[in-house]
Amino acid sequence: MKPWKQILINVKDTTLCILLLALPVFTQAQLPDCSSGTVMYSIWNDSLGSSVAVPSQIRSVNYTTGAVGPLMGGTSFMISKTYGSSTYYGSAALGVDLLTNRFYVTTQMASNANRDKDIITINTVTNTRTVIGTTPPIVGFHHIVKLGMASNGYGYAIGVGRDTTLQTAATFNPLIRFTTCGGSPSLNCSTIELLGYLAPGPNMTRYDLFNGDIAFDNAGNLYFVTASYGKVGSLSGGRYKDARMFMINAADIPTVAGTGTIPMTLLADYNSIDSSVVNGIAFDPAGRMYIATRVWNGPQPNSTFQNNMFRSPSPGVANEILSFGPKPVGFSIADVGSCYFPLTILANEQVQLNASNIGGKAVLKFSVFNNVEALNYELMRSEGNAENFEVIGTVQPKGDKAEASYQFTDPETTAGVTYYYRVRSVMPDKRIYSNVVKLSFSNNLGIALKPWPNPFQSQVEFKLETKAAQTVTIRVIDEQGRLVKSVQQSLQRGANKVVLNNLSSLKKGIYILEVAGTSDKVMEKIMKF
Repeated sequence: MKPWKQILINVKDTTLCILLLALPVFTQAQLPDCSSGTVMYSIWNDSLGSSVAVPSQIRSVNYTTGAVGPLMGGTSFMISKTYGSSTYYGSAALGVDLLTNRFYVTTQMASNANRDKDIITINTVTNTRTVIGTTPPIVGFHHIVKLGMASNGYGYAIGVGRDTTLQTAATFNPLIRFTTCGGSPSLNCSTIELLGYLAPGPNMTRYDLFNGDIAFDNAGNLYFVTASYGKVGSLSGGRYKDARMFMINAADIPTVAGTGTIPMTLLADYNSIDSSVVNGIAFDPAGRMYIATRVWNGPQPNSTFQNNMFRSPSPGVANEILSFGPKPVGFSIADVGSCYFPLTILANEQVQLNASNIGGKAVLKFSVFNNVEALNYELMRSEGNAENFEVIGTVQPKGDKAEASYQFTDPETTAGVTYYYRVRSVMPDKRIYSNVVKLSFSNNLGIALKPWPNPFQSQVEFKLETKAAQTVTIRVIDEQGRLVKSVQQSLQRGANKVVLNNLSSLKKGIYILEVAGTSDKVMEKIMKF
């Protein structure tokens, strides 16, 4: 029977419409809402832990009010995975796919010896679950904890290191990609690949990175919010502490399987949620970010907790949505997700850094936009590894903070050493970071400023650093290894700005930008959209 049946009865010049209502087969709460822009989605597990056999719940959450909606599909879903004699229940991950109208979850964190997880798709119309694959064996001790769906039709998941040994840091934080299997999923239908490992650093290894979630913008850039976990001062055991937001540029996300290092940029500190567990993030159509957390009511982790929802209108700012609820009794929120990929993420508070090697000194020039609350700008340097940054100087803001340019010279450089620089904008209640610039004092040729904009449409510009005047060949190569553009440019000693024009005819996709000099060759990934 159709959910609605209409009978038309003509009486002379009057048409009488009688609507006979039957119970609909499908209800609004069964399909993900990816058009109204009003809700995201959340997954809830039993609050006692993963060893309890209680089904998980998927519910909508209103962006504006924080109102938690009814059970999607009118039911809850048992999510479990068994290792030997132990079964683990629930899920700490939720993705919403715009193309298939389905949800994607992973099975719960298990014991240290069992790291593989099932990836499950849930159809809330038919109330069915399908295991589409299992995460592959990956070097390094980690757990795949969070996933997100991208607009390119793939799902992605990040693992976090959970080890205190001296294992190589480069294998701690894997990034995997999986296919969704389209409209007709079947058992183990997904292709699941390891793409590489997140760039190591002091905030990215062992217990320093813990939990968190990922989400994508329209250009395919990946945003990762996480809270670290480790010993705090003289306190025994681990504590949740610093909350941060990172970004992986779309052009740096590998398109094929591999084990290389994937660069990631620190964007902001979320000091207001430092002592919380970051359970999930999601974007609304306007680019505001929503952060689901677990907040402890006493000493961690052996006290009671509550689930809160925060709205982030700009990097580093998290405002609690006090009306978030009603929260299902006996359940804890484990992740949130949405099917929106906004064009612009968060408010525009930018710090853009350029660096040049001039006479053996690092000359740092940075521009700021909309930093009206800045107290000062801290110039930070890392020697050789882009990990351990230290403050080497402070610049006070000018009278017009909204848009201004600044310069700082670092004279403490050594020949034969590579340095990394960034700027931290210090505000009353937050800190945001610039891009990281690599400056080499050893190579004859190097990229001082990475290609920008990236992704691009018709033009890319970047900066090359050379020790001696030379002519370089600049080539653009597509994913199939075909040369699509080649130009030559003469460089003078020092910093040289390069602009590649007339790129609008290139197809959308990933390209390699290659610069070959007299004795050196450098390469960068760029993306056309």
